[in-house]
Amino acid sequence: MDVMDRARATDIRALFVTAAAVYVVTVVIGILNGLDLVEFEHNVLMTHGAVAHGARVGNYVLLGINCVLLDNALVGNYCLVGAGAVVRSGARIPDHSLVVGVPGRVLPLTPEQKASLIDPTAMYVRNARRFIDAGLGLQIPK
Repeated sequence: MDVMDRARATDIRALFVTAAAVYVVTVVIGILNGLDLVEFEHNVLMTHGAVAHGARVGNYVLLGINCVLLDNALVGNYCLVGAGAVVRSGARIPDHSLVVGVPGRVLPLTPEQKASLIDPTAMYVRNARRFIDAGLGLQIPK
C-alpha cells in the first residue's frame, strides 16, 4: 500500500498573505517522513513561520508566529499557542488552553483570548474578500 493511500489527509483552508493580497485556498495536508500525519480540524489559523510536524490540531485554534508543534503533539479545541512557543513531542494540550514558552507551559485563557478563538480566521477571510472586491489578487468565486 502506498504511503498516501494510508494518509487520512484533511482538507483545510490555508491563508497566504502576500504584499498585495490575501489568498484563501484549499490544500491537503499530507504525510511527513512517510509516517507522521499532520491534521488540522476546522478553523485553524497558522500564522507566519509556525511549524506543525506530525501533530494534530483541534477546532478553533490560533498557532502564533514561529511556534513549533513537535511529533505526535495534540492541541485541543479553542487553544492559543503563543508566538515562539514549543509544544513538545507527545504533548497533550487540553481544550481551552494557552501555551507559552519553551518548552510550552499550559495556562488558562483569559476572557479576551477565549473571545478571539470564536473565529480565528474571520479577519483574514474578510480581508481577502476586501482585496478581491478591490480587484487585487486571485479572484475567488463567492
